[in-house]
Amino acid sequence: MSRLQNLTPSKQTGISGRGVFILLAIMGCALGLWWLFTGITKAPVLVSPENSVAIRGFIGQDTGSTIKWRHGGITSERRFPNRATRYVVCFYDTNVSEDCGGDDSDIFFVSEEATEIQRTRISSSSFAYSVIDRIYPFYEYTYEVTLPASSLDLPLMWTVGACSGGMLLDNCTLAAPGRQLGITARNLVAVKIDDDKTDTGIEFEVQLQNTGDTTSEPYQVSTVVWQILHEPNETQPLTEIPDTIDDTDIVITTEGEEVQVSEFRNGNRPLGDIFAIQKPGTDRVDWFHEYPAVPNPLYMVPTPVTPCGLSQCLYNLDPNERPALLAAFFKVDPNNVLLEFDETDNVKKKNTIRAPRL
Repeated sequence: MSRLQNLTPSKQTGISGRGVFILLAIMGCALGLWWLFTGITKAPVLVSPENSVAIRGFIGQDTGSTIKWRHGGITSERRFPNRATRYVVCFYDTNVSEDCGGDDSDIFFVSEEATEIQRTRISSSSFAYSVIDRIYPFYEYTYEVTLPASSLDLPLMWTVGACSGGMLLDNCTLAAPGRQLGITARNLVAVKIDDDKTDTGIEFEVQLQNTGDTTSEPYQVSTVVWQILHEPNETQPLTEIPDTIDDTDIVITTEGEEVQVSEFRNGNRPLGDIFAIQKPGTDRVDWFHEYPAVPNPLYMVPTPVTPCGLSQCLYNLDPNERPALLAAFFKVDPNNVLLEFDETDNVKKKNTIRAPRL
């Protein structure tokens, strides 16, 4: 008689489903922490100067400028970045380079330890972020640069890079895009508008001057003339638009823009922006011309130019259109192509030009 042995199944020695879940959870947390705390250095945020700023420079002299940027805190993806141990400040000529080279091709390049740069801590009003700020503080940095005299009238671009690791530029994250900046010793000024009344209309001549120290590049001028309904009074602007004026009629603003009356009646533009109202049924006349450079040393003498070329600019008026009231705007560099240290004196306007009855 054979003896049967009662065999029982052995216990499993593998990982249970619950164990797999716990292991995956741990791996997920580890991966999340790795994603949060490693692998990136966020770019600085440029604060000032603003883009396309021009600074007054002088021939043969270095020019100082103060730049500011912000950096720190967590990233926009809620990640905790690598801390910046140093920053690079770079100015380069866009005619020579497309970006900062970190070498002699730059107009100005410097690398500084983060703790050596003047900075102001920026705190968050949020309680949650104030805790994070203690670990990853957010700062505004201020740095003084001195740009060489050779950078005068060059198209400059500046940027700042946050760096962690070695001294190479490859270890830095640059603010992109950078900001344009120019140092110039030139400035064209719209001086005045002259008008000469004739039997056939009114002839215009404008004057400008270069109040800077260097010759300007070729420049453009624009003169625009309108017939208007009333004599502009900038000290007592219009308080209402007459009912006889249609919504589609044209308002000339204090900046020389043409805007429909409806924009003022519906409140999109304030009445204080009104310079004059164009006479319905009349057309604007404008002249646009390009001229060569305004040289030094003639810059101190206002230079008469005729913005319609070799002939005087004539606004024709038939006898049956008289008497008439006109306004004119003269703009130097109307498209802001020329680099100047003062852009506030490029417009001259003449608000009362009378054409009497013949």
